[in-house]
Amino acid sequence: MKRRGPKCGSERGGSNNLIPRTSPVSQDLAPRSKAGSESIHKGVHDDIEAMLDNVESLVTPSNQHISPPSQALRTIPRHLNPKQALLFDRYINRFSRIYPSCQTSSNPFLSTLLPMALESDFVLTALLALSGTQTWGVEWDSLQQETLRAKQHTIEICRKTLSGIYHEVFSPHTLNPTASAELLRLMACITIMLIYEKLSGEDHHNWKPHLDFIGHIFNNAEMIFPLQYQSSEEYQFLFHLFAYNDLVASTSLRTRTLSQFYIDVTTTALLDDETYTDQYYFPSLIARLNAGDRSITLSHIRQWGGKLNWFPSHCLERSRRISSSGTVESVQCSDYDIVAEIYRAAAIIHYTHTVGAEDVQFPCCMRDHCDSFHYHRHAVRLLNLLPVHSPVGNILLWPISIIAPDLMSEHTLERESVARLLYNLEKHFQMRHFRRTRETLREIWRAKDCGLDSRDIMQGSILQG
Repeated sequence: MKRRGPKCGSERGGSNNLIPRTSPVSQDLAPRSKAGSESIHKGVHDDIEAMLDNVESLVTPSNQHISPPSQALRTIPRHLNPKQALLFDRYINRFSRIYPSCQTSSNPFLSTLLPMALESDFVLTALLALSGTQTWGVEWDSLQQETLRAKQHTIEICRKTLSGIYHEVFSPHTLNPTASAELLRLMACITIMLIYEKLSGEDHHNWKPHLDFIGHIFNNAEMIFPLQYQSSEEYQFLFHLFAYNDLVASTSLRTRTLSQFYIDVTTTALLDDETYTDQYYFPSLIARLNAGDRSITLSHIRQWGGKLNWFPSHCLERSRRISSSGTVESVQCSDYDIVAEIYRAAAIIHYTHTVGAEDVQFPCCMRDHCDSFHYHRHAVRLLNLLPVHSPVGNILLWPISIIAPDLMSEHTLERESVARLLYNLEKHFQMRHFRRTRETLREIWRAKDCGLDSRDIMQGSILQG
């Protein structure tokens, strides 16, 4: 808790003040039974108080910007019933600790979403549903009803909120502060619902409408949101969540991204040596490939510096580097170095998908490895190097979804390795999308072994990232 408490206070640019406190607790969240709730409430509230109290201890030379918590963040949601309190506790102490790739105090799943939830029952209900996506295993029977209830309530509030500000959102005029705050909360809840559908392993009929709506808002944000909202941490985190999932969706659906963000951010300087260590260099390559940019070459992929801090949970720590300079062959090599090479192999494989394997011209330095499945086998070998409970397990699904579908009947060992890894990730994270990916891959492999076209099986199914 001392490492992971929320940031707040003046150094957040007053972003907490952008979202006014909501009206009194909604009826649907009111406690239905007090029996057995006192001990759960006490444990949850003590944990939150301890987290808020210990934020001051986070101030180190690397994060001196963290300020003590504001009094507003000490509004503990004591109106939760026992199961809601358990889901809330799970979000703080479990979900937000192992799902984000960021393992520092600037993790926005705590430092940004949690304050929003403590100030808005709307966002709080969405977080309860999101927390439930990680209890679908052994605990699912006891928490299923409460999780689904929170999801349904969130969707209902989203519809009601949108109907109230619909004309303002789709008008050519900038929103007033009240409507802007309401829309930002709405965007937070719809984004959380997008992640909910993804982690639940639902198909594109469930998650794509969320992504399309969020894309519309962000693509027109300059006309909708005042400038101070666009610079807030809440807005930046939600935008990066959208941009990342938009990129993952475009890879899954084999379409271009809804947003131009990753394409625009490095387009003009791609050949500049300094951009090889740029935060968004890798996702820019993938987005441009998905958009049909034929100027991308394998050399650009080889020259990527291996930085992995472009994931949404790292968007608030601009200068932090989470990939070391070690090599995969080094005994001291970190899991992040291994994952960087897995992503590089996946990018090369994705490149052959978009360009066409027969048209790929391998540079001289890569001609020794130009057989069609070299990078698939290489990536699977690297996956086998990672320990079962590696902290990078939460970012493996995307490269797996690119690498694994190509494996043929002669790649029995590689198929078994991927299936075993997905099973272990499912057990560790208790999230259904790992199982759904494993089931989808087995369906694809069966189709390949029977000589059938398997492309439509992966496309349009789950959000694999």
